This record gives sequence, C-alpha cells and structure tokens, in this order.
Amino acid sequence: MNPSVVNRSIQFLKPEINRILNFVCDFVGMPLDKFKKRVRVRIVSSNSDREESYFDEDTNVLNINLQETGWDGFNPEYSKYWQYLVFHEIGHLFEEYVAKDAKFIKLFGDVNKDYDEDKIYQNLPKTFSENYVSRYATKHPSEDWAETFATALIIRYFNETDKLKSLKTKNFYSKIRYVYSIKDIIKRKGKDKEVQNGKRPD
Repeated sequence: MNPSVVNRSIQFLKPEINRILNFVCDFVGMPLDKFKKRVRVRIVSSNSDREESYFDEDTNVLNINLQETGWDGFNPEYSKYWQYLVFHEIGHLFEEYVAKDAKFIKLFGDVNKDYDEDKIYQNLPKTFSENYVSRYATKHPSEDWAETFATALIIRYFNETDKLKSLKTKNFYSKIRYVYSIKDIIKRKGKDKEVQNGKRPD
C-alpha cells in the first residue's frame, strides 16, 4: 500500500475508531475513559502474518492491519468490513465479563477449550448457518462469541433493523439476543462484586 495512502487512511480511521469506541461503551454501559485505560488502538499496514488484526490480551493493544481489512484508501465498499473487524476484536475484550456465565456457556461453549489454529472450518454441513453467524464462528467458542458480538453491533451501528428481523428464524438469534443483554450482565456482575466486598446493593 502506498505510504501516502496509509497515512491518509490512518488519519481518516482514527476519529472513526473513536466513534466506534464511544458506541461500544454506550452499548455495554462502560465509561469511555475507563475503557480507554484498558485498551490502546494501533493501526498498521503490513503483509506480514505477524501483523494480523487481533487483540493482544497481554498488552491490551487492539491491532488493526489495513492490509488484512482490504482497506484501499477510501472505498466505501470496505467500510463495513473493517468496522466489523474492529467490533470482532473488541468482542474478545468483553469476553471476560461473560465467559463464566451459565447462559453464555450453554450458547457458545467453554472458552477454555483448546484452540486449534489449524482447524479447517471450510467443509461444514449446510446446517452450520443456522447455528453460527459465520464460518469462522465455528472455529472456537471465543470466535463464535466475537463473531456474534460483531454481527450484533454492526446491525445496531448501521441501524439495520430489517436485517435483524431476517435473522429471527435462525437458531443463532438467541446468541445475538444474549449480546444485546451484555449491559445488564456487566451491571449485574458489578453488583455481585459489591456484595462480595461487603457493599449493599442499590
């Protein structure tokens, strides 16, 4: 990618990513300043496999690789895809709030399950699309959560009410509804911690 395009793209994407972070914080009921203390965003442009887009749990850095997203400057066709990718990686961050919840485990599975990097998820039965929002979601419970989180938030972000209605017949719709309840789950978890620490609930 041309360096000048990279620089222009980064300058364009930074405020858009801030809008996404604001949207996510409002969605989950978390103050923006608290969230930004937990995560930094790093935008790069590289063909290296080591520079894939991912959330680094050790450093709390959200890495976004322009090459991986297909971003070619300012083509609106790629807009929703890279935003979906950002939502996906942020979804991994919020996994810790829900992973031990009994309903989460019933819907998505155990995130402590071994992660097989080489798992092939291409040759799947046709029925997979009833239970998962994407092929990649079949790879592991963590990816199922992140893909569902991204799908649910993209629908809200772009106000795609018709698309949401069209998914109601899918088995995975219950997973999307679970994502939409995350604010209450986080709030409840906070109250539980207050009670455990001797504080009276409201």
